[in-house]
Amino acid sequence: MIIERFKLPASQEDVATQQLNTPLPPHQGSLPTMFQAGYMYNQDFGDGIGLRFRPVYYDTLSPNIARPDDSMLSMFDLHIIYASAIDEVWLRQLDLVSIESLNTSKTGLPGDGGYAWALHFGLKSQYSSCYNCTIFHFSSSVGKATELSSNTTVRVMLEANAQTPYKDIGTIGGAVRLALVTTPMPSWKMQISGKRLHYLNRSKTYLSKISWEQRYHLSREVDLYLDYVREGSSDEVSLGIAKFW
Repeated sequence: MIIERFKLPASQEDVATQQLNTPLPPHQGSLPTMFQAGYMYNQDFGDGIGLRFRPVYYDTLSPNIARPDDSMLSMFDLHIIYASAIDEVWLRQLDLVSIESLNTSKTGLPGDGGYAWALHFGLKSQYSSCYNCTIFHFSSSVGKATELSSNTTVRVMLEANAQTPYKDIGTIGGAVRLALVTTPMPSWKMQISGKRLHYLNRSKTYLSKISWEQRYHLSREVDLYLDYVREGSSDEVSLGIAKFW
């Protein structure tokens, strides 16, 4: 049988695919602490600067090295905005805990893989286009993730939300969230996601959000990022650099 196997032709798999499928050693992964700074433009308040500091662990767009693929585990992720047109500084987001596990099947065998799940809570702006509108929020999700290929994963999540009151916005809601994560090149990773949140105690109030996030890994110490977000009827684009240590 071994002799017959040696008679098989050589694999036609190209070098790029081999690079994507070959696990890298843990010491080549991103370092856990991140500081990010960059330019942003929001349709409602114009030009601005975004600063972000995350002391520990990783997010969905971190390289898939020494961790579950396309997962998230971060704490105390702080994001601050300065808008020059209105001369205001405010807290965009402070994720106290963010966990997301896709739990995909790696072999296709029964019992391998399961439900995807997520848990997030912390402070954030009610909308990306408002300031001094901070709320405390909690969300929990369950769903299913599937690997479309060795470098692309899609997930569908059902999400339950609760938040503190803000104006006439509801405080309890449910959402459907879709996301696709892909790695076109070993150093380039992106996520396209969409979400529509309905508030159960405000039957006519909902919030929709579409985002396209991408990150180019120059090294384990430096990333470049480019993000586009459309929330409601407002557009926002941001780009900049992240330093890890």
